[in-house]
Amino acid sequence: MGNRNISLGWALRIIGIVAGVMNLIASTLLRNRNEIIKPPMRGFDLNLIRRLPVILLLSWAFTSMLGYMVILYSLPDFSRSIGLTDSQAAATAAFLNLGTAVGRPCIGLLSDRFGRIEVAGLSTFICGISVFAIWLPATSYGVTIFFSLVSGGILGVFWMVYIPPCHTGLRGC
Repeated sequence: MGNRNISLGWALRIIGIVAGVMNLIASTLLRNRNEIIKPPMRGFDLNLIRRLPVILLLSWAFTSMLGYMVILYSLPDFSRSIGLTDSQAAATAAFLNLGTAVGRPCIGLLSDRFGRIEVAGLSTFICGISVFAIWLPATSYGVTIFFSLVSGGILGVFWMVYIPPCHTGLRGC
């Protein structure tokens, strides 16, 4: 049959083409309903950027996403650096995503019960502590998997807390 392996460059091109085509199809199927609904807010309002609650929310979001990306993309390389196999390193990323899949609904439920800002602050703090208390001193596969699950469960806080207040007008957005 021949070699079915493709280079990383071609894999990224294919993903880009597929994503572009799907976004183009979705964009052409969207309908503008603003004239029917008459929403009270505009899609982009520069006056919001001058408000302290919005500046604080955006600062937290930037910092959280920066930390999220560091963990997401560094964990497999870290796993290899402590002597784990490629398969174990890949598993750490898989467990991180599993933790995220389980953690997002839990974060959403906790946010509904205790408040979005409170849960976001506590979750971000716990994730920061877990980096220093679990990830950095980790030297084994089990501890790394534990960190993957814990931090994965917490990393969903951004999507459950940041986006809804801005779209629903809650807490100063």
